[in-house]
Formats: sequence, C-alpha cells, structure tokens
Amino acid sequence: MKRDIFISKADVAYGAGLTLDTDGFWTADAMTLGSIAIFNEDQSVVDGTAGVVAGDITGDYIYIGAMTNAGMKFSVPIPRSTFKYTKKAYVAPVAAVKVLGATADASYGSLNLPSSLSVGDTVAVAIIDRTKEHWDTSRVHLYNFAVTSGDLLTGTTSANIIAKLVALINADSNRVVTAAVLDDGADADGISFTARIAGNDFDIVIMDGVLKDADVLEYKSLNRTYTAALTNTVVANNPGQGTYAQVVAAELESNIGDGYHNTLIQNKYEWLVTSNAASAGTYTTYSINFTPPTDSPLSKEVGFKQSIQIFVPSGETGVGEAITALDEIFALVNP
Repeated sequence: MKRDIFISKADVAYGAGLTLDTDGFWTADAMTLGSIAIFNEDQSVVDGTAGVVAGDITGDYIYIGAMTNAGMKFSVPIPRSTFKYTKKAYVAPVAAVKVLGATADASYGSLNLPSSLSVGDTVAVAIIDRTKEHWDTSRVHLYNFAVTSGDLLTGTTSANIIAKLVALINADSNRVVTAAVLDDGADADGISFTARIAGNDFDIVIMDGVLKDADVLEYKSLNRTYTAALTNTVVANNPGQGTYAQVVAAELESNIGDGYHNTLIQNKYEWLVTSNAASAGTYTTYSINFTPPTDSPLSKEVGFKQSIQIFVPSGETGVGEAITALDEIFALVNP
C-alpha cells in the first residue's frame, strides 16, 4: 500500500489563504502555510464552513491540497466511490511501570535473595529499550556492582544493596527508566521501574548474581524462561495516538514529507524540506484508504490500495477550523 502524508499547522483554519474566483474555483497558489483544503475534480474548493452541504462536493473525484514548506502539494485523485476513512483523536501516551521482586504490599512476588552475601557477589539487572531495533547495541542498559563488606543482607530483606542498585540506575543520564525502592518494612522488597518517556516500552532482564532468582515476568536471558505465574506490569505501556514522534515516524517510514506522493526521494534530499510537524504538537489523525484510478488497463497497479494520512493539531476544534471542516466533508464524500 502506498501512503501519502499531509500535516496541518496549529491555529491554521481549513483553506486559510485560498484565493477563489466568484464561482469558488482556486485561482492562485496563496494558501497559508500548513493549511489544508479539499478540492473537487474541477478544482473548485469544497466549502469548509460549518453546515457544509452535499452539493458542495461535485464530480467523481476529490483531491487533498495543502501548503507545505516546499509549496502547494496535491494528492492523487481520490475516487469518491472507494473512499473510506477513519478518524482517531489524540490519546496521551502512558508510561509503563514494571516491578522486579515485590511491590509494597508483596503482591508481585519476591526478590528471592540468597541467605547471605559474599564480598564480590554481583548485584545486576539489565533494561532493554524496546523502542530500538534488535541490532542496536545501545538498546541494552546493564547496571551492576560488586558486593562490598559494608553491604548488608538480613534474612530476606535487602538492606542497602537494592538502594545502591536504584541509585546506580538513576545516575545514568541515558537511562530508559527511573527506578524506585519498594519496601513494606518487613520482608517484601522490590524495585519499580517507570519508563522515562511515556509510550516507550522496556524489558527487565534478570542477570546472574544476587538477583538471579528474583521474580519478574520479563524474559530471562540465562535460562530462557518466563516466570509465568507472576505479573510484574503495574501500568501497561500505551504509545498513545497522534503524538509528534508518531508523525515523524510516519514521514520517515513513507520516505516522504507532507505532500510528496508517488515519487522515490532519497532521505538526505527529502529532509532538506522542513516538516510542518511541531515538536510539542498533538494530532488528530485521519486515515484515508481508496483504490486510485489508473491510466492503463494493463497497469500492474490496478486495484492497488493507497492510503493518505492527515495530521491536524488536536486543538483545532472551533467552528470553521480544520477538524470541524474535515469531519463534515469526509462524511459526505462517499455517504
């Protein structure tokens, strides 16, 4: 499936800056940067004000047009007969929280510490950043230290060794998680791990040493097993919907910037064009799917699906703004 992307800028109304003649036809390349509009096949502009009626959409095709940093860009013709779309509102990402050992109420298992410590024993844990590819060695963060004569272990409590491990993790400026000691004051000790970036998932990997038998649901690299009877996920990871990171990822995956379509462009040239995506932006996402027309019945792309994504800043909710306009228009393209 081919994909095209259009990105609107914040506080830019639907069709802002369009120059129209008396019959509603587009006459000049004058749209405001970041503005989006829907065009009929005869290049007339579909009305974007509140209360748009079906009569504003004419012909068998529509086009999506937008003003980008590279100038005015249009989608391929979109047949109304095969037009389908979904709309997803912005959803804030949620930071995952996972536990090694027990929570304060002892509901997540145990650290299963040895009965005693010896100088030189290793206290270690590894955190894997699941947002990075498997071949990226920087995805693994290993934290370990050797037990000294001053480290204590009384019964099944961890005394200071867990606090030292937590401090070691939190001192890493490139860490994936923030760690915290869990202690109910008796014998239920553990460590909680919270993703530093909401929506970025991670794994906890048991390493050989003092913590080799600690309860955790994540994959154990030593014996290749799971502790399946326990769950260590306190808060499930949620990447959210319509985040800036997702918009950038969509651009990179498609090898396009907003408005480029049906062309192969090398990234080193493509990224010379500034994206309309705002680093602090949140977006409502429209996903449009259709079967594009073909100029030849012998084309290998007959019946080949195409997708267009439109990212509109989620704050655009006022009358006459982009979200309101697109909602009304898209509901009428193929009713």
